Amino acid sequence: MIVNEDGVYDPRLINDRLLLGMKGTMSEMELSVFRRSIEALRQKARRGELLLTVAVGYVKGENGRLDKYPDRRVQDGLALVFRKFVDREQSGF
Repeated sequence: MIVNEDGVYDPRLINDRLLLGMKGTMSEMELSVFRRSIEALRQKARRGELLLTVAVGYVKGENGRLDKYPDRRVQDGLALVFRKFVDREQSGF
């Protein structure tokens, strides 16, 4: 007997063997597609073309270029966060 979240299967029965074979084939196909998409992402990353999300404080500009967010308050807020981080590191925390 084989049990999973979808049901209970008896490999001695032809219909259960057929269903298990189809499920196995589908799983192999899904893994193949997944591996190809992961490799495509790696290749884009190697070329420097992989941008999943834009970091806070930046916007995607022309030609895919990253620019600082145009709102000066956002720029000042981020600068403050980094200044505090540097101050904390220098004070030994």
